[in-house]
Amino acid sequence: MCGGGAPRGTIQQPNYGAYSMLASQQLQAMQMAQSGDVLAAQRQIQSETMRQQQVMADLAAAKTAAANDTTAAAARLAALVGTPPPDKTAKAPVIGADRQGMTRAQGRKAVRIDLQPPTTTINLGG
Repeated sequence: MCGGGAPRGTIQQPNYGAYSMLASQQLQAMQMAQSGDVLAAQRQIQSETMRQQQVMADLAAAKTAAANDTTAAAARLAALVGTPPPDKTAKAPVIGADRQGMTRAQGRKAVRIDLQPPTTTINLGG
């Protein structure tokens, strides 16, 4: 052995618990920073959504008010003008002899069909 008269050196084991605690604290800080950004973005989205819903509600209220104003104006105009004149009753169209102004026979004579000789002559042979 070659001690040489010097005292023996002792090996001290490092404190791994402190390293683990430091690493967990750093990891926790990174996670909080990331989740803070996510939470901020979520809050912004939530506020924009609520603002959009408020705008939509205001728009719906404005459209309802405009429709009510239009209905009231139409009622006032209808009261001022009055009711429209009645429509003419439907009549059958004038056809045939009535349209040409011809007179027709009445009764049984109206049913009879008179045979009339042809107005043109046909020459069949020579």
